[in-house]
Amino acid sequence: MIMANKHCKLLHKSFKELVQENKQKILNDKQEMEKIEQRIEQRYTINKSAS
Repeated sequence: MIMANKHCKLLHKSFKELVQENKQKILNDKQEMEKIEQRIEQRYTINKSAS
């Protein structure tokens, strides 16, 4: 039943709204990936300087 309610909500959104939400999710994912990459680079730099 929960899935049915979620599906109904999706049907009420316009295509433009769905596209905008997807763009925002992609931007958020990109920002999260950049944060992860920075942390990896910091660890690599710390480990390299400790060696």
